[in-house]
Amino acid sequence: IADAGLSSIAGALAPSLQSLNFNFNCASNQGASALAEALRSGNNSLTCLFLSGNSISSAGVQALAEASTKSKSLKQLYLRGNPLDASARAALEAVAQQTSLLVFV
Repeated sequence: IADAGLSSIAGALAPSLQSLNFNFNCASNQGASALAEALRSGNNSLTCLFLSGNSISSAGVQALAEASTKSKSLKQLYLRGNPLDASARAALEAVAQQTSLLVFV
């Protein structure tokens, strides 16, 4: 699934959905930003988001990190195998310190 598919799914998250697995797809910053917007909306109960093995870099990670501080439900975020630079890692570390979010990189 690429960004267009991920954006469509992010816009239609079921309120009862708790886990979303997009490991090893073709997602990049655009798809990550769409998911971040869905998290910010607060209209979901997503607790676990799997995004390992994609092409999400600093801009996408920072959008997800910011959205994670506003999400009341997200507890685990998996980002292993994405091209994370120092600023992305710093953003995730800051979120992990502010919230109960577990980040796996």
